Amino acid sequence: TTSDGYGYEDIKSMSRWTDFNLAEILRRYGDVLRTKSFLRDVYASGHREAASENEIRIRFGKGLFSIVNRGLDHAHDKMDPELRNRLPPDPAVQKLIDNKHVHMTIVSGQDIPMRDNFSDDHVARTNKGYRSRGCVSIEVKPSYVFRARYRSRKDKNRRREFKQVLSQLNFYMHMRNTRYGCLLTDKELVCVRKKVDENGDDMAGHLELSMRIPRTACGEGALTMELSLWYLIMLAGEKQAGIGWPL
Repeated sequence: TTSDGYGYEDIKSMSRWTDFNLAEILRRYGDVLRTKSFLRDVYASGHREAASENEIRIRFGKGLFSIVNRGLDHAHDKMDPELRNRLPPDPAVQKLIDNKHVHMTIVSGQDIPMRDNFSDDHVARTNKGYRSRGCVSIEVKPSYVFRARYRSRKDKNRRREFKQVLSQLNFYMHMRNTRYGCLLTDKELVCVRKKVDENGDDMAGHLELSMRIPRTACGEGALTMELSLWYLIMLAGEKQAGIGWPL
């Protein structure tokens, strides 16, 4: 989490991403979320505290990332032809296709290297037709290193540690020229969006943070980690009309 390339001083402001909630997700993508997909077994990711970043990557690679990638595939009618009906896409999916919404999948950050040997842990990557760009930076940390509650702790060192981790993600987002990113631990997910000015230009170091999405959230009507990460990547694939943010 330490490097000469970034530091906690880079974070100028942190505000609440107020419209990152279940109601807004359903407003934007409710029609897609109500479409049906073939059931496929996935591995449970577990809830115990992880011992290392590598353990979290392995655990979520079998569970969380598989589920989210499957949802992203389904939203763009990219499922295996042998597993779906030989019928036209659902109207909600067809609408995304017509709007040229960009299809992405989660891969290792090392699959799309950055300059100076820097690499985020994972990244949502576009298809080859878009020159395989990384568009959402995903940074993994053990929960003993990063917790959302550290942001408001009285302990100055904890608050500094929170901003230090955030500065690492902010640095990777800047290098990839992406507006979206997230911090993922064995206990929670925090999604991040860069603030932009009226021209759509990046306001360096000014970030919006979602509420804490706990790993334990589950069931209908809950804002789960899987749904939140899917939504974050779907947002990055939008045209961003009126904002001018380049994908």
